[in-house]
Amino acid sequence: MAAAFGGHGPFSLLTSSCSASFLFKAYSKNWGFDSIKIMSESCNLDGINVLIAEDSPETLLVLKKALETRGATVNSAEDGQLALVRGLTAQVDVMIMDIQLPRLSGLDVVTRLRKEGVNTPIIALTGHEEVEHRNKCLDAGCNEYFIKPVDTNHLCRRIKALAAVE
Repeated sequence: MAAAFGGHGPFSLLTSSCSASFLFKAYSKNWGFDSIKIMSESCNLDGINVLIAEDSPETLLVLKKALETRGATVNSAEDGQLALVRGLTAQVDVMIMDIQLPRLSGLDVVTRLRKEGVNTPIIALTGHEEVEHRNKCLDAGCNEYFIKPVDTNHLCRRIKALAAVE
């Protein structure tokens, strides 16, 4: 699995009665290691358009592959300025917003999108576990809050639920 994403160990296989998950680390020159959990359990995202605002190429690749494999159409933005422009102009059902983006923070992007009347569901993606940080994201207008490493199966279920609300 790690080799499929251009890397190699360390990784571990965790199994349960009906699914398997892989945990591996992707190295980024700018940000160190990001852990991403890939689960094999399926979740159909056919017809759902997702914008991922993420500056880590490795994290973006993993999320994009996980969502596209399940049928989603994925667009991306590598910084906050681009995320703001695409959030205002693109036809998307759900946005995934890294909170620590360059040029304009994800939190600022969410605040500006909400001020402009954009009601698209937004999922905050961050490495911060503090309750205060979560509350800031939710207060700014995020609908969900995910902490890295991301369980992509759970993320897909939330994307599906949020897109259905829209």
